[in-house]
Amino acid sequence: SCVVDLSSVDGVGAFIESVASAGAPDVLVLNAGITLAARVGTSSPEVIGDAMSLLALGPMLTIERIAPLMVAAGKGDIIVVSSIASQIPMPRSAVYASAKAAITSYARSIHRELRGDGVRVVAVNPGYVRTNLHRAAGLDHLARVVPSWLWLEPEAVVRSAIRALARGRDSVTPGFVYRVSRPFLASDLAQNVWRRLVRRGRTTR
Repeated sequence: SCVVDLSSVDGVGAFIESVASAGAPDVLVLNAGITLAARVGTSSPEVIGDAMSLLALGPMLTIERIAPLMVAAGKGDIIVVSSIASQIPMPRSAVYASAKAAITSYARSIHRELRGDGVRVVAVNPGYVRTNLHRAAGLDHLARVVPSWLWLEPEAVVRSAIRALARGRDSVTPGFVYRVSRPFLASDLAQNVWRRLVRRGRTTR
């Protein structure tokens, strides 16, 4: 095992060397993450840098080192867990959304670059997933204000990723409700409704 701080370049480097020392892995899942909700101008450079390193730079550096090992072996799967935030505007979460957009774009690009080398790559862009991520970020009120039908089970996200790899997809949005509603989530109406819903949830904590 390798316990490191993936929000630091040194930690990412230690993780990469730990993986590379064992040769080409069959599967590489990049799922470490945080959520960051803050109004523009209120996050320190350190907080922004750590978020970008953990969510985007770290995964890129890892893939840049490990993917060539997979290419040499002629096989390997890379699953990048991103977010539906990579595809829609996210007021008060601009840093988070931009980091996710960066890693999604990167994954989709290398999908095309590596698919002729036996290496499959997919970006997974889920919405709300039942994990402890939001509670750890102090956003546990979302469990109350977000309708139950918008929450995905982790197993469903895993199944979506596996199916997308098998079908040669460069990205996938798990959950029927997200796939159907995604084109409308960037609308002013959807954004305004969501902000009011979340605001009510915050005031009742």
